[in-house]
Amino acid sequence: MKRSFQLSALFLLAASVTLSADAGKIVPVSMKMLESDMSGQLSKVRDHMGRQCALVKVNIPYKGAIFNGIIKDEYMASGYNVFIEDGNKYFKISFPGCEEIMINVPELLGDRLTAPRTYELTIDISQLEYDPASEGVQAVIFNVSPVLEQPVYVEMDGQRSLLTDGVAKLSVVPGKYVYKVTADGYNPVSGTLEVKSGEPNTLNLSLRQIGSSELLVIDAGGYRFNMIPVAGGAFTMGADDAQFNREKPAHSVQLDGFYMGETEVTQGLWKAVMGANPSVFAHGDDYPVENVSWEDCNNFIMRLNKMTGRNFRFPTEAEWEYAAKGGTHGTDNTYAGSDNLERVGWYADNSGATTHPVRAKLANELGLYDMSGNVWEWCSDWFDTNYYKHSPSVNPLNTSPGQSAHRVYRGGGWNSTTRDSRVTGRHDFKPTLRHSSLGLRLLLPVEP
Repeated sequence: MKRSFQLSALFLLAASVTLSADAGKIVPVSMKMLESDMSGQLSKVRDHMGRQCALVKVNIPYKGAIFNGIIKDEYMASGYNVFIEDGNKYFKISFPGCEEIMINVPELLGDRLTAPRTYELTIDISQLEYDPASEGVQAVIFNVSPVLEQPVYVEMDGQRSLLTDGVAKLSVVPGKYVYKVTADGYNPVSGTLEVKSGEPNTLNLSLRQIGSSELLVIDAGGYRFNMIPVAGGAFTMGADDAQFNREKPAHSVQLDGFYMGETEVTQGLWKAVMGANPSVFAHGDDYPVENVSWEDCNNFIMRLNKMTGRNFRFPTEAEWEYAAKGGTHGTDNTYAGSDNLERVGWYADNSGATTHPVRAKLANELGLYDMSGNVWEWCSDWFDTNYYKHSPSVNPLNTSPGQSAHRVYRGGGWNSTTRDSRVTGRHDFKPTLRHSSLGLRLLLPVEP
């Protein structure tokens, strides 16, 4: 059925289809600056030069609009927010089933777009026989770690979007696509994604600096996993906050380099080594293994070393904290990769009282996932409340069980508070006890 409707939009990618003579027509109606709307001024979206963008609000009642030549678009409940560079005066608009049109901003507005102002463009689409809902347009979310201050771009299906706080969203129809993520000074990340209708389409990716050491891919009984290189260096361990006595005093520690597991040990890896899955939340191979004691984990590591010929071990709590803080790339975040736990971890307020697949949240600066939340991670040290007062400054490891005979565990789990999920937090448990929130992460020393 043919219909005519008003569409507030900025610009959309021309559909690569052959249009009939009676294809829909796009007619510019008006463009105005919303003087009382502060959305553009409050936005954090910036252009290729790091400058704030102009914001154009798109009032469209359904998904289906595709944008090209813009900095970023966001689909809201009733339309899009579209961000464009300061001073722009020409752009194209297309819509599936319509002929492409070039918009001349000065003709409609009387001036160029000015950042960070907010605008609204109204156009009319008539003779449209196309129903956008029939196309089944899907949103694809890119979560890219680490979150950088410099511009990071994702390209897919002719669209190029600037990430905001590590996240970008593109809209495409179901099908197979090649994507690429780029940032100055970092190796590009590319791959193929099959976008499916009616399913979540989310990618969690990590950027690595050009010239950084290569990650190790380990094969254990046919199960492959990654070990991330962590360059040695010095950092401040612990905290002097009066409410956290176990973490005092803050002190300088020097560590040698090592490799750290990209994720917590998964149920798939545990089964490949041990032949069984002890987890309470046995939901799949990509979930972290849990319900394992320190001694269970020690047996696992010995079998893994025999299987691979490697020398895996538990991290010391100093190594664990250094890696969680991002090593030499750290930015002193409260949690591993962010000051906002919601972005990087599954904890009591968002976990739904269960574990979740690894890599489902943003990684930290080193590309390590779930170091805050999901499951707690055993360390090699015996626990001592006062150990920081007399610990060595180089590669510290507490080898004395002391009176408690408890082992250290770190990082928070699905049942933890924000307080317990901090990267400096220290906790302890008997090495024979198991819990559905306790797992482990592997460390591999650098070969001399």
